[in-house]
Amino acid sequence: MNTNHRMPGWRAWACLILTLVLLPQAQADTAPPQLRQLVERLLAEHPRMAEALAALEAARARGEAADRPLYNPELELDAERAEGDTDSIGISQTIDLGNKRGARSKAAEARLAAARARIDATRIDLEGRFLTALAEWQTARALDDLAAERARLMARFETLAEKRFDAGDITQVDLDLARQARLRSALSRSRARGELSAAGERLRALLPDAPAEWPALPERLPALERVDVEALLPRLPQMREAMAEVEANRGELELSRSNRVIDPTIGVRAGRENDSSLVGVTLSVPLYIRNSYRAEVQAAGAELASAEAALQRVRRERLAALNSAAERYRLIRAGWRQWQRAGAPSLSRQTATLERLWRAGELGTTEYLVQLDQTLETRAEAMRTRGELWQRWFEWLTVSAQLDQWLGRAAAPAPQQEQNP
Repeated sequence: MNTNHRMPGWRAWACLILTLVLLPQAQADTAPPQLRQLVERLLAEHPRMAEALAALEAARARGEAADRPLYNPELELDAERAEGDTDSIGISQTIDLGNKRGARSKAAEARLAAARARIDATRIDLEGRFLTALAEWQTARALDDLAAERARLMARFETLAEKRFDAGDITQVDLDLARQARLRSALSRSRARGELSAAGERLRALLPDAPAEWPALPERLPALERVDVEALLPRLPQMREAMAEVEANRGELELSRSNRVIDPTIGVRAGRENDSSLVGVTLSVPLYIRNSYRAEVQAAGAELASAEAALQRVRRERLAALNSAAERYRLIRAGWRQWQRAGAPSLSRQTATLERLWRAGELGTTEYLVQLDQTLETRAEAMRTRGELWQRWFEWLTVSAQLDQWLGRAAAPAPQQEQNP
C-alpha cells in the first residue's frame, strides 16, 4: 500500500478554486436559536458593553449641553450711600455673534455618532470573539473524541499483539511497538483533554455563567462569492467612527474660528439717584489684543487634517481586511470541499480494514501503525480544517459587520452571495 503523500501544487489549488467558483453556491445558514440567546446574554452581561453604553450616555449628555445657549444673562444690583443715595438694578446679556453654540453642537453631535459607532464595533468584536472561541471549542472537542478513539484502538491493538505474541505470530519488537503506541495514544489523549479544557476556559472568560452544553455550530458551511467590498465600507463601524471624528474636528475648527469673533455684552439698568430716575445702557466689548486665538485655529486645522488622514488610513485597512478575510475563507473552504467530495471515508471502516490486513499477516506491525496513524491524522486534520473554516467565516462576518445578520439579530441587507445547495 502506497503511503506517500504530496502537498498539492499551485495547479491543484487553482483547480480547487475554479471548481468552487463553478459550483452552485449555498446561502449561509443562520445561527441556531440557542446560540443567538447566548450572544444576547453575552452582550447584556459583558463589562465592555456596559463601558461602551456609559460612554454613549456621556456623549449624549455632552450633546445636550452643547446645544444649550452659551451665555446666561447677568443680574446686577447696585446701592451707593454718600452725599447722594443711588440705587439701581440692571441686567446684561452677552450675544453669541460667532455662532459658537452651533459649532459646539455640531462637534458634539459628531462625537455622539462616533460613540454609537464604537458601540457597534464593541458589539461586533464581542460577538466575533465568542463565536471564534466556540468554533475552537467545538474543534477541540472533536479532536478529544478522536484522541479517545485513538486510545481505544491502541489499547485493543496492544491486547491483540499480546495474544499474537503468545501464539508466536509476532516478535518482541512488534509487541514493544504496540505498547509504545498505546502509551503515546494515552499522552495524546491527555494533551487533547487539556486543549479542550483551555478552549472551554476561553469561552467561560467571555460568558462566565456557562450552559451545561455549548450549542453546536450548523453542519452546513456557507459560501461566499462576488462580494462588493466598496459597498460594505461605509457601514463598517470603524469607517463610521472615523468619518464622525472628521466631522467632529470640522466642528471644532468652526468653533475655534468663531471664538475669534468678539461677543459683545449689552446691559440695561434702571434706578434712582436721590429723587431723580436713573436709566442706563451699557456695552462691553472684549479686546483681543494679547491673545487673538489664532494659534487655536491653526491647531484645530491640523487636527482636522489628521482626522482626514486617519479616515483614509482606516479605509485602506478595512478594504485590505475585507479582501483578505474573504480570500482566506474561500481558500480554506476549497480544501474542505475537496475533502467532502472525496467521500470523507468513515474512520471505523478504514481502521477495521487495516486491522484485518494486520491480523492476516498482509501488513507488518510497523506498516500497520504508520497507516493507522496517517488515517487518524488525516481525520484530525479534517477536523482542524473545518474548525478553521468556521473561524475564518466568523472573521469575515466580523470585518464586514454582518454578524448580527447571521445571528438573526438584524435585517440589514447582505452583500450579494452565490448559492450552493
